[in-house]
Amino acid sequence: MTDPAKQITSFISLILPEDIRKDQTLKISVKERHLPSMQKQMIFEETIMKDYKKAKTRSSLKWLLSGIAAFAIFLSMGTCVFRKYVSPSVNGYELMMNAEMTSEISVITSFSTLTSAAPSATITFTDTHIILNGRDSVEFDGSPANCILVPSGKRAVVRLSDKTRISLSEQSRLGIPSDFANDNRMMYFCGEASFNVNHDKAHPFIVDAGIVKTHVLGTEFSMNTHPGDDNFASVALYNGKVEVEFPGIETSVNLEPSEAVILKGQNFMKMNEIPANMKKKNYTEAYELNGSIMSLIERISEYYGINVRTNEELKDIECYGRIVFTDSPDELLDMLTYLIPIQYKYINDNTILMIKSN
Repeated sequence: MTDPAKQITSFISLILPEDIRKDQTLKISVKERHLPSMQKQMIFEETIMKDYKKAKTRSSLKWLLSGIAAFAIFLSMGTCVFRKYVSPSVNGYELMMNAEMTSEISVITSFSTLTSAAPSATITFTDTHIILNGRDSVEFDGSPANCILVPSGKRAVVRLSDKTRISLSEQSRLGIPSDFANDNRMMYFCGEASFNVNHDKAHPFIVDAGIVKTHVLGTEFSMNTHPGDDNFASVALYNGKVEVEFPGIETSVNLEPSEAVILKGQNFMKMNEIPANMKKKNYTEAYELNGSIMSLIERISEYYGINVRTNEELKDIECYGRIVFTDSPDELLDMLTYLIPIQYKYINDNTILMIKSN
């Protein structure tokens, strides 16, 4: 007589897929004493099919859970890669300091870089974009520190969306988070710069320079920091009021106008008068007028990072001599209205209409 166990095993092989046959959750008890009657055989087959369906369900569930687990792992890996660029947990100061400085002025976001080989540049921040010299722009992409790098022999003027102006000297770094102005106007800095901060009591302005942190509401001051040079930092206040914090020594000082403070190593000194070498720097550039006002307008647009619209009549105006660019475009434009027959008005924060006056 044929072995009942072998017959049942053959039957199972016909009705069950291989992955289910191998499933250890399917347990079948076979009595070797005798082969079941036809009725018992049908009951047995029905039991086998029920077990098969249960095992199939368990197998499908197992594959579903495996797929979900694999997707979760993939998502977490993707999140880790994405967080390398955009996670708020990334230290914005370290990100700024680790950015590679080249021989050109650079604007670096998570996935894009703008550069300028000119000796100076104007960088304008809007609510959604960063504009370099009024032409090239890049969109905010969630970076914890959109970096501006100014190498040796260069300088840059930064105009923020809140009307704050920052004049960066050579060998300076500025990192501005994409959520700037949401709650605190926080930024990161290293180097030398002058800050003219727009007053906004609801949004304190904070400059984190690592070894020194400056808290302001609306004021004009300058900073000079060199973390690698014996932890040297200085802050000079021209008007307004600031609190200067030294995280390394867990102390802070308040400055009034014309006062300054210097940190070196673990020691700091507050001064009631700003030393000569810490006086406010005026960043200017001389420009030779060669007769064409259109070339001057082009240079104004490049220097201040603004768009200048004109009409046809303006092309007839000629001008000669030498003009000095200052930090403020309004100062220059006001001076031009006295020298040549033009008038101007702002269409928006970044666009000026200039026409010939009657």
